[in-house]
Amino acid sequence: MSSIELVGGWSSVIAQLVSGEHLSSADAEVAMTAILRGEAQPSQIAAFVIALRAKGESADELQGMLAAVIGASGVVELPDNIAARAIDIVGTGGDKSHSVNISTMASLVVAGAGIPVCKHGNRAASSQCGTADVLEALGVAIDLDGAGVATCVTQAGMGFCFAPTFHPAFRHAGPTRKEIGVPTVFNLLGPMANPAKVSYMVVGVGNPSSAHSMVAAIKSRGVQRAWVVHGHGGL
Repeated sequence: MSSIELVGGWSSVIAQLVSGEHLSSADAEVAMTAILRGEAQPSQIAAFVIALRAKGESADELQGMLAAVIGASGVVELPDNIAARAIDIVGTGGDKSHSVNISTMASLVVAGAGIPVCKHGNRAASSQCGTADVLEALGVAIDLDGAGVATCVTQAGMGFCFAPTFHPAFRHAGPTRKEIGVPTVFNLLGPMANPAKVSYMVVGVGNPSSAHSMVAAIKSRGVQRAWVVHGHGGL
């Protein structure tokens, strides 16, 4: 039996969203778990993420889905003394600004100032280049495993978690996301799902309406302090 049957099946979940009702954190976690296990058809994934976006993702929904994503992801085990100071600087993308990759430049500056950075990211979404594109062009090995990333953060002061390496279960939603062609809840979840237990986060959002819900979700994963920011002009 698919895990989604525990909450009445996809038709029940999608009907609830279409009617404007929020899912509980537990139900949202079950739905996302089903997607990440490959238990959902492309049409079901599409209906689910579009209904969520049309309604607006609640804090409880993001918390539940983030728990599912982290539960299915790889892990970066940072030493306690490093994790207590480590930060991730990341963005949701999707702002259609075609700007340069701001989060990577900011991460390099922060790491240069002596703060451990465990950067989580991917290739370009809406910018001219993503974190992975920038670091790859600089000759950085972008596909390290958890042990390799931890070594980089500990010894060099900065490491990079390439999202496809640590979140392989996202592949089940990949084709649907590509066909839809608009930002979905996955654009919000990815930046919050750093495989390491960093203590600090700065998350840039293209859509400010998502900021408050994201703050609650980030808090639920034990981050000590976080900024969720949106710049004037849409950045």
